[in-house]
Amino acid sequence: MVTFARRITDSDAFASGVAMLLVANAFALGLETIDAVAHEWGVALFVFFWASQALFVTEIALRFVAEWPDWRGVWADRWNRFDVVIVALSLLPVAGSLAPLDRLFRILRVLRVF
Repeated sequence: MVTFARRITDSDAFASGVAMLLVANAFALGLETIDAVAHEWGVALFVFFWASQALFVTEIALRFVAEWPDWRGVWADRWNRFDVVIVALSLLPVAGSLAPLDRLFRILRVLRVF
């Protein structure tokens, strides 16, 4: 299982898929700010954000499985630490003033692509 997870997380396809999902998520967050789009496509955007969140959690879980049992490899990379914190925070119930902050952090994950 560890070898399989390591092969996945080390692959170019995995990195490209995560990058594409990050860009698509940022684009969808931008679309959500347009009232007409949010009204017309609100349910679709909600489903997309829910699915992308599930994929981000899976990404983080795979990174931990790939480093089992010594997770120092995950924590050694600054982007991994950043990703774990952002994904963990986004799992908290978003209410009130935390919603814009959560969206900002999700957009900041796009920096990883560049």
